[in-house]
Amino acid sequence: TKYPDGAYTVKAVAYDSAGKTATATRSIAIKNSTTAPTAGLPVVSFSQPTSGATLKGTINQTAACEVKGTGISQVKFYLDSTALNTELTAPYLCNLDTTKFANGSHTLMAVASNSAGSTTTQVAVKIDNSTSETPPPPTSSAVDPADVINQARASVPFRDQRGYNTQVINKYIQAPDIPETGIHGSVLSNGESLRLGKETDPRDSSKKALAFQLAPGDPVTSGSHRAEIKFPENMSNDKVYWIAFRHYVNDWGTLPTSDVAIIAMQLHSSGSPTSLSPAVKIVSKGGRTFLVEARGSTASTPSHSTSRSVYSPELPIKFNQWVDFVLKVKLNTSGKGFVQAWVDGTQVFNYTGTVGYNGTRPYMKFGYYNATDFKTPRKVLLRSPVVVADSTGSKYTAEQIRSFIRSR
Repeated sequence: TKYPDGAYTVKAVAYDSAGKTATATRSIAIKNSTTAPTAGLPVVSFSQPTSGATLKGTINQTAACEVKGTGISQVKFYLDSTALNTELTAPYLCNLDTTKFANGSHTLMAVASNSAGSTTTQVAVKIDNSTSETPPPPTSSAVDPADVINQARASVPFRDQRGYNTQVINKYIQAPDIPETGIHGSVLSNGESLRLGKETDPRDSSKKALAFQLAPGDPVTSGSHRAEIKFPENMSNDKVYWIAFRHYVNDWGTLPTSDVAIIAMQLHSSGSPTSLSPAVKIVSKGGRTFLVEARGSTASTPSHSTSRSVYSPELPIKFNQWVDFVLKVKLNTSGKGFVQAWVDGTQVFNYTGTVGYNGTRPYMKFGYYNATDFKTPRKVLLRSPVVVADSTGSKYTAEQIRSFIRSR
């Protein structure tokens, strides 16, 4: 009560008998005011989350964590006594990785300030990152094996798989020739050497997952750092396909905003010119969020200058948990194509227009690709990457495809 309301840092210094010291600091906010803010102070309140809301995963710069008000010059966010981020302009959105906090009750707080002083608002929330997964959605029919045109399975020995090859540390190895122990490089700072192969599923020790890992010092592959599996050029314009997989990323920390990577899949194409960007891909910029990109050109001889991209809303990467991705795609260069995408059963993208390129041969890749400069190892896990042809365009539903990949 001897200090004005606002944000502070407390410091503790410990001494031992030899005179050595150790120091620890912690950000706090003092709030003793129970009256209306003094005239001139900012007015602020949480619009989301509401009191008692349950949070999980990563919330970065979305309306799921936002304060609004008037007279605000800056907002500092806290969870309990841990400082999060500071925002200088509206919208005032927090950055919160709930996986770094214990499950249970917490206090989310925002301190808004201007030249007259500061005002604090807070809301009680719960964090729940329990490992139980959502049960598979109901399905009315199985996927016809004849419709599965591309697939890779961690549960099947590589020697018994066909139809794809590796693209990693400048090695192009056909599926049956991949060592069951995987493809390895130098030992990394995380103690691992695997670049492409299989790992124990982090959520179910009885299962395996496909692992794809990059290191900044590794040889480039086809001109870039990539750890991918490439399927044959067996897709076509004007046909409907389902692309699906399960995706898992350990929290790799805060990456530079300049970091741009394809973190799971790309529907690419060969032909002339070969340098065209993928028609469909899932891309991350900065390593905390991702978006779905659809790209195409109406030109008979396509080029970068004649190509246009459309993006889904930016969504947080859900670290340390399996996430189901299902996409329904039709390539068409006269405005009649589409890309629809679902994440954990919720549709996040629905675009109709030009997708793909004339005179090219489409094909799928799954894995991890980074064309920018990076300093630390990067890894993603995939389960059940599959491409399913839909001869009628409505033979399957997103729920059926999701059930299919979760059962494998």
